Amino acid sequence: AAARSTLAAAAADAQAAPLVLRAARAPQADELARCCAALAGALGLERLAQAPRVEVDADLIAGWELEGAGARVRNHLGADLARIGAELARDASAERAPSPEPAR
Repeated sequence: AAARSTLAAAAADAQAAPLVLRAARAPQADELARCCAALAGALGLERLAQAPRVEVDADLIAGWELEGAGARVRNHLGADLARIGAELARDASAERAPSPEPAR
């Protein structure tokens, strides 16, 4: 039931405000049409009220990012590298932290 209400909310958001699709390169017309059809299907809609606004962002390197009023989906190499860098920094920070004193 919770998943269904979340999906319904996402569908309502997608119909009310335009989605933003960011990609490392501008999609071809047929790629954008397939993307719109897949998004509509995933949201349980026959079709989107409007196509996503497309923004080109070379920092994504490869892949795409989809942003709506209440969510962002990141599926690109730039996001993967950022997550790896954050984890490496966290691990390095934990290694530098002083060890707790043993209890006496």
